[in-house]
Amino acid sequence: MVSPEGEGVGLVDHVLSKAGLSREIALRIPHFLVAPALVASSDMVATLPRRVVAGSAMNDRLKTFEPPFEARKFTMVAAWHARRLEEPAVRWFRDLVVEVASTL
Repeated sequence: MVSPEGEGVGLVDHVLSKAGLSREIALRIPHFLVAPALVASSDMVATLPRRVVAGSAMNDRLKTFEPPFEARKFTMVAAWHARRLEEPAVRWFRDLVVEVASTL
């Protein structure tokens, strides 16, 4: 389960609960980017954004399926240390990321 906070339940858990089911969470990770490699090298499954899987070096080792439920949209965030907030290079990179991401 991808959980930035390292705890809690996710959308999959809510959907399963409504059907009287549950899942066993074997591993919690704080972000999506390592999930494809973990799944590709194990017998685990994960519900991941399509773009994360498509952009992964493990893409050819993964089998993908559409979930049998409507996945809600979510917001991606970027974080950096407050000390670096006003550095020109950091500001330039942050603005570039926002510009590119807004076109996706």
